[in-house]
Amino acid sequence: LILGIQVLITIGIFALLLRNMDFRDVMATIASARVEYIVLAFIFLVGQMISAAMRWIELLKIMDVDAPRWPFIQTFTYGSFVNTAVPG
Repeated sequence: LILGIQVLITIGIFALLLRNMDFRDVMATIASARVEYIVLAFIFLVGQMISAAMRWIELLKIMDVDAPRWPFIQTFTYGSFVNTAVPG
């Protein structure tokens, strides 16, 4: 129930933010962006996510918890997205 309320609040906030946005300006800005910078930013983002997940894996190892790398990285990435997108 709480997650549903958080999702509804998130949708409401996005609706308020997007209501007054001129999408032609947004698309023009995106179209004028340099592709190499976008690719570089994406590489840094993925690297940061993997690095943060690997730090957690190392901490779990200290506590004798065996966490398989790839599933843990996937779960960490999903959790980071939800933490960013859903308020509360």
